[in-house]
Amino acid sequence: MTSASCGKQVKVTPLGLDFYLTVVESIKRLGKLPLGGRSKQARNWYVKRLIQEGIIHKIGYGVWEVDEQKWSDFQQVKQVKVTPYHTPPGVDKTFTFHTQSRGVRGHGFQFILKLPVLKNWDRRKDFLRSRQIDFSVLKARGVYHQLFIQQFKVWLCQKSVIIYFPRSLDILEETASESKRMAFLKVLEIIRELEDVLETSFRIAGKYQVRLVKQHYADPNNILARRMDDDGQKLHLIGEDGKTWLLIDCSTGMPELECVHPVEAVRDMDEVVMAFFKDLRLHPVLPGEILAMQSGALADHLALSVIVKQLIEAVNKIDGR
Repeated sequence: MTSASCGKQVKVTPLGLDFYLTVVESIKRLGKLPLGGRSKQARNWYVKRLIQEGIIHKIGYGVWEVDEQKWSDFQQVKQVKVTPYHTPPGVDKTFTFHTQSRGVRGHGFQFILKLPVLKNWDRRKDFLRSRQIDFSVLKARGVYHQLFIQQFKVWLCQKSVIIYFPRSLDILEETASESKRMAFLKVLEIIRELEDVLETSFRIAGKYQVRLVKQHYADPNNILARRMDDDGQKLHLIGEDGKTWLLIDCSTGMPELECVHPVEAVRDMDEVVMAFFKDLRLHPVLPGEILAMQSGALADHLALSVIVKQLIEAVNKIDGR
């Protein structure tokens, strides 16, 4: 946002359009992938998801085809309604993103983007009004201007931009680390679209300085969560740093084992929870031996061994061991 840009006509982009449909329709009509509409990185993200779901197949050099049945099934699961960038999400609008039928459910992501020095940034309210972009002013430890990109809540702060993922947005992948990676790709897409709306660049020395400050990863099919919920028991484990790292959450209508540590959630899910229960399935009555088997690998990570012990205590509790 510069003084020069304030006199230009705003570039309105079709934010919120379902790009999956764009890809599929391009293949149906031309047999080829679309060349525009998103950045190359973002296009590759959508294409990868469609390939993994078996919806599109490459049948020759640059030639693709669509599996109509799988595309129809996918559309029933993934419900995305078109909303312009300035329209806040209403009760009837949904945005769900299910890429796998099982695995880790990443959600609740929150990112902070550090801003470069932007000329006229202190006049951003005037700019938004001049472009007739819906926004609201929030006051909490400063003045924030809130708007929506797709259905992502965006706070324009003095020195940063805060981006909140929609509550209804789930990223299901085989691992928490992959879910986190996909979340970063999605937030980069939102950042670029925000740049188009504000007619500016948020890059510092050619790069975005963005960090993840909130992340939740849930195991939707966890037996411990189901058993404890059936027994009316709760689980809320706190690490040595005094922060909650594991709990049972029922916000989706079914009990899930969820890693919520702001920094270590990926490690907790991938290296502890998923690994632990994989071994537990192989040795269902010997949790003590599981700890012994993992002791060597965890010898250099005292915090991990403490976490595994907490898990074993929880398993013993529900089984009366």
